Amino acid sequence: MSKQPVFGAYFKHGNMFVARLPNVLFVRRYGALITEEGWILSDTTLNDFAQSASTFKTLPDRPSAPWKEISSPTAIIGGQDNFYHWLFNWMSKFTALNGSIHRAENFLVSGPVRRFHWETLFKFDVVQQRNVYVAQNNDPIFIRDAIVPTMYSNPIHAGHHIDFLKKLIGTGARSPYGERIYVTRKDAQGGARQVLNERDVLDGLHKLGFEPVVLGDLSLAEQAAVFRDAKYIVSPHGAGLSNLIHCSPGTCVLEMQARDHYTKVFWSLGVISGSKRYDVLPCESSGSGPAYLRDITIDIDAMMRTVAEKMNLV
Repeated sequence: MSKQPVFGAYFKHGNMFVARLPNVLFVRRYGALITEEGWILSDTTLNDFAQSASTFKTLPDRPSAPWKEISSPTAIIGGQDNFYHWLFNWMSKFTALNGSIHRAENFLVSGPVRRFHWETLFKFDVVQQRNVYVAQNNDPIFIRDAIVPTMYSNPIHAGHHIDFLKKLIGTGARSPYGERIYVTRKDAQGGARQVLNERDVLDGLHKLGFEPVVLGDLSLAEQAAVFRDAKYIVSPHGAGLSNLIHCSPGTCVLEMQARDHYTKVFWSLGVISGSKRYDVLPCESSGSGPAYLRDITIDIDAMMRTVAEKMNLV
């Protein structure tokens, strides 16, 4: 029996799988699953999480560790506290489970449980009134009878999973914000990726009839309604743009990103939702942290010019 974790083949875009495995160790810190042979199942977590988990001492190395144990059939979901990654990575495991012959009595998710976790799991009843265990700390959990779904890694946006999310979250609610919205990040967890000159941004966009929206104040169904009814969306890069899946075809989007951390992740959601235009405005970033977490300063003239020329708003 191997005493060191070994990487399996990394899961690429394609079919999803559900396996039933005995004696699996779940480590919340990495969202990682480790088999009794010492294998890390890298296609059940994000790739960088799996790499980090390779330093963890496995079951054969720590036979006396005081692990919590779950004996009945348990589907291992895991998760993290980022809205985008929860919806498109971790919740894709529910998409896999929906097509599986294996029936779980319980679900295991990673805490802390935030509002969007609670809504998807319980308000929309993704777990179908079954038991939910929440891993709150980094002590490993030992599952005797594990039901293990693979996941879509980042940034894979599968059509059938998006359809699942839209049916789950979308309702007939109406938005009070109108057709022109600006998504602020003032409610961002940890204060990451703030717009340093947002007052100037709001002043400029207000002249064109844009309303600021704090998505954290809204339920998931209300967020879906805001994006479904919007025709023009301006937003800094952030997880709130996950709601682009609810947009009606023909929407125009302007996303502001740090020029030293460009990503197409939300552009691809705009394409899938049928955006008429999707423009990205590169911005200067500041701060000493990782590039993807730095604050940005928006060139107001460039923003207003883009809105006027690309969205045809004056």
